[in-house]
Amino acid sequence: MNHVSIEYDIEKLIRELADTLPPNCASIDVLNDPGGNGILVSLNPVSPTAAKIVAHAKNGWGGVDLLFGRGTVFEILPRGRCYTDLPCLEEAGELCLAVVHGNFEETVWFRRSNIVVQAVGKVRVGSKMITSKYRKFFINPFISKERKHFSYTAYRCEMQ
Repeated sequence: MNHVSIEYDIEKLIRELADTLPPNCASIDVLNDPGGNGILVSLNPVSPTAAKIVAHAKNGWGGVDLLFGRGTVFEILPRGRCYTDLPCLEEAGELCLAVVHGNFEETVWFRRSNIVVQAVGKVRVGSKMITSKYRKFFINPFISKERKHFSYTAYRCEMQ
């Protein structure tokens, strides 16, 4: 894998994943990271019960951050092999494919109904359940949080 072209590579991976879906099941957005650190590639399902996928990549670094659903983050280092035995891009592809197939669930804690302060997500890749935990730094333990569990479905086209 070429660390210089990771932005191109992750966009290509998400587009190829979208191409495997029936027409009009998902849309793709490609944006420059607002902080100037690479790109954000989103795969947005039409079905409201399927999990959104956002991939963040920055040329020169070589790793990929994946955001699934409402708040679960999977960080894949440039060498990959963080959650599977695969290199970075292949590992990202396997995790994203599992989400597209509906093999993802998460528990998210919100503050003020929409600010994610903590998330625990689980993706099933083959027979292996992979867990990732996210927690926002510097949260006030005295502010009440609302906990919600989400079980996502596979990407599918909604009937017109």
